[in-house]
Amino acid sequence: SLILPENAQLQEILNALIRHVPGSSSANLLLHQGRHFQLWATSNNLKGFQQMRIKTADVKRWYYEIFNPNDIQAQCFTAIDIQGHSFLNTLQVSKLSTVLTSSLYLPITLQGELIAILNLDSEHTTFDSHAIKMVQLFAPSIGLALREHQNRRLLESTSLIDPLTGLENNKAFKQALQRESSRAQRYNNPFSLLILDIKDFSKINTHLGHLEGDNILIEASQALNRIVRTSDIAFRWGGDEFAVILPNTAYQGAIVAARRFARAIKQIPSTMPIKLHVGVATYPQCATTAIELEDITIKRLNEGKSKNITVLLAENILESLNTVNA
Repeated sequence: SLILPENAQLQEILNALIRHVPGSSSANLLLHQGRHFQLWATSNNLKGFQQMRIKTADVKRWYYEIFNPNDIQAQCFTAIDIQGHSFLNTLQVSKLSTVLTSSLYLPITLQGELIAILNLDSEHTTFDSHAIKMVQLFAPSIGLALREHQNRRLLESTSLIDPLTGLENNKAFKQALQRESSRAQRYNNPFSLLILDIKDFSKINTHLGHLEGDNILIEASQALNRIVRTSDIAFRWGGDEFAVILPNTAYQGAIVAARRFARAIKQIPSTMPIKLHVGVATYPQCATTAIELEDITIKRLNEGKSKNITVLLAENILESLNTVNA
């Protein structure tokens, strides 16, 4: 099942548990998500429970009360146990309206860290020793599945990050631009794209060295991160080029942002002046697809570079202005 998507894989494991663990009516998995544990996969349709989140501190407090972390064994709780225990009763009320006969819980750990809790419920019987032994056999498989997908998520996120600047890279930019384009089309909202090019960056590398050039790129990325809005996303688009996606931003607002970015980059301390050229385009005034928007932004950037202009204004949008130096 490792070839399946994560949620489908866990569903497969839970379905196998129900088939092989005597008395099982349903199975669920609570997965650690930072400050909360939240349902990650379920073998039944518990819509209310799917929205439930439990504070990590509360789960761990219960975990240390019930289980021996040095010798973790599955624990079975009867209906009376559940009703008399505040944590279990809260969990049970949130999951089902029917009364269970018993519930079986097994913590899943990786390298000593609690990462998930497996829960099997029975409506008709109390889980016996055979059922407890059987569910124990599934623990390594679930731990392996979670580790595998944890590694996949780490690799995927790493592949989208530029190692020098820490900004998302061009691959991430393409994905984000397509997402924002689809969202803008769906809700009929504008959004803008900026592509920023550091002027004569090759001369900086030649005269100051590549180490200093790298430092300037890092400083530029930090400057962008300081002044972008929470909703904006900055990327390292190319070698000495950056991109910024501005959701819900019309053309005039994008021009203001472009000038602000240019001023911030100019303030980077260096023995050579740091200047920018910025291409600006907006959906839907300038283009109606993500590809067209990127192409027009690049065209505006190159035109500005050829005219030695920091921010080139589109004549068809701002007819009273042709070109303005930032």
